Amino acid sequence: MHDQPAGSAAWQPVLFAGLSVLTTATVFAQAVIAGGFVSQDGRESWITVHGIVADVAWIAALVTAVVGAVTLRRSHPKMVAAAAICSCSHWRRPESAI
Repeated sequence: MHDQPAGSAAWQPVLFAGLSVLTTATVFAQAVIAGGFVSQDGRESWITVHGIVADVAWIAALVTAVVGAVTLRRSHPKMVAAAAICSCSHWRRPESAI
């Protein structure tokens, strides 16, 4: 582990854990709300709520991914660099397309 001043980035794993819980809860809420508008009258209000929760879910997932990447980058920079290089190598055009 790298030497860091006390408390410099100690909050990041806690933030990541909290965001992971929020993201999981919104995905679970999506399933519950979907069951609500499938089986009841007044579907329009359930569909509206489902859409709002969907927006919260994708924003929470995006923020969780960014915080996770930053947290991992600070603790294991070589691993993140290797993952970036490996993922970029899949973006090449196939030889047959040239």
